[in-house]
Amino acid sequence: MGSALFQIITSGYNQVLKELNVDIKGNVHDVLDKHGRKIETKAKEIITRKAFRTGYLRSQTYYRVTPFELYIGNRAEYASYVFFGTYKMPARPCLREAIEWDRPQLLKDLDKATKPGG
Repeated sequence: MGSALFQIITSGYNQVLKELNVDIKGNVHDVLDKHGRKIETKAKEIITRKAFRTGYLRSQTYYRVTPFELYIGNRAEYASYVFFGTYKMPARPCLREAIEWDRPQLLKDLDKATKPGG
């Protein structure tokens, strides 16, 4: 195991989103970028509270937006052990908590962004 990565928008939505007009595509990208920043910031706060030792884990947290997908991840080699746990150490799901914290507002904003004039 190595780094940890969560994909927010699954490929099932991609076909629908690809058929949307250009304005709506831009709106969706803007919403994903805005929420990616929010989730990254929240994840770093949670890591500081729950899994902070040297700051490396926090510094390796990132988000990436492609046209219709938002990825939240961590590049630290040991991130998956911290976030998912091991048989000797309980999970500290910092990324998942940050995603769940923002999910309701993300879904509302995506809904609004995909409506004409959104």
